[in-house]
Amino acid sequence: MNAQWLRAYVGTYALACGMHGQALFLHPSYALGHPMIAVTELTSLEQLSEYRLLWRSLHGRTPGAGFFQTRECLESYLRHAGPEVSLRTLVVSVALKPVGIVPLVQRPVASRLGNVQALTYPMVDLAGFMGPLGPNPAATMLGALKHLRDVTGEWELLDLRGVDEAGVDGGRTANAFRMAELPVSRRRWSSVGIIDLELFDAGRQFQLRRRLLAAERSLWQQGRWEHVFHAPQGWSAASEFEQLWDQLSPLFADQSASQQAFLRDLALTAARQNGLGVQVLQQNDQPIGCLLTLAGNNRVDVLAAVAPSPVAADVLIGRLLFDDIISGRPRVVFNPRLAHLTEGWEPQMVETARFTRYRSLRPRAQLLRLSQWLRPQSTLGLRIH
Repeated sequence: MNAQWLRAYVGTYALACGMHGQALFLHPSYALGHPMIAVTELTSLEQLSEYRLLWRSLHGRTPGAGFFQTRECLESYLRHAGPEVSLRTLVVSVALKPVGIVPLVQRPVASRLGNVQALTYPMVDLAGFMGPLGPNPAATMLGALKHLRDVTGEWELLDLRGVDEAGVDGGRTANAFRMAELPVSRRRWSSVGIIDLELFDAGRQFQLRRRLLAAERSLWQQGRWEHVFHAPQGWSAASEFEQLWDQLSPLFADQSASQQAFLRDLALTAARQNGLGVQVLQQNDQPIGCLLTLAGNNRVDVLAAVAPSPVAADVLIGRLLFDDIISGRPRVVFNPRLAHLTEGWEPQMVETARFTRYRSLRPRAQLLRLSQWLRPQSTLGLRIH
């Protein structure tokens, strides 16, 4: 064992010991740039389809993975994102064996200097959380960052948003930037609301049930109402949802046609995977509100919510929590757009982080970096070297 290999071994072992107590060994070739580390870039839907079996396998082995990290969901996003968004997903392999996937897209991001081309996670506003796929996220992220450091491309920023730094990520993204020797700025990104029934004792659950009953009594004073739950399953799931969407689409009239088409496609994709739940609140036999939910690993993500009043929203959320709709999945996640609906339901408000790398030798990216640093430190956050 030569001295160079030993230094690499010690360095990667130290990283493994520093991952919040998680024993993860990174092959020394990460430190040496050895060709045993390979990164494949997927740039088309056809390539994405070729990796469907691998994607499904890695998704099933990813801690905390949800619907928004599935290949089918990414394909749906790309179909509706428009020509300015392109696929730049990375498959990381060690010793010819794929160990993880970093789902990235390239798209224009608004800045004070105009639109800049950024590599970023897709659908973060809908998902709440996003990160690499696979059982070894530290190794995957480090391999991807070293690849992006060394290759050419049109992008100006690497902008990773929605990182659950204190949770599933466990500081791995920050450590990967350090190991790749890439300076990066870290800022707060958004808040995700989580209601986890397993954290509530009997007394707290009783209080929340009383809140639901009070909301239901209040709604009765406004007229006759009914709550209906749909969970399209099996070979007829798609056609069942299509019929249901015809009834519900007027509730989303305030959204553009393209937004409605994307929402419908996402829900249809979830229905085909037997993961869609649709709560409908009817008054005088007419839909007045609904929740679209997506079932994942031990969790339910709320995709969309429409309610005519806070009382109606409370009825929908209370029924979601206590009508066995989420049986076996006690953790309900409300993305940043919907987190305000959890007020009064004792949610955990989880802060997510944003890691931005301004690309070297790109004048506009460096000007943007300098303009960012003119902000007060308390606004910008931390800088990681």
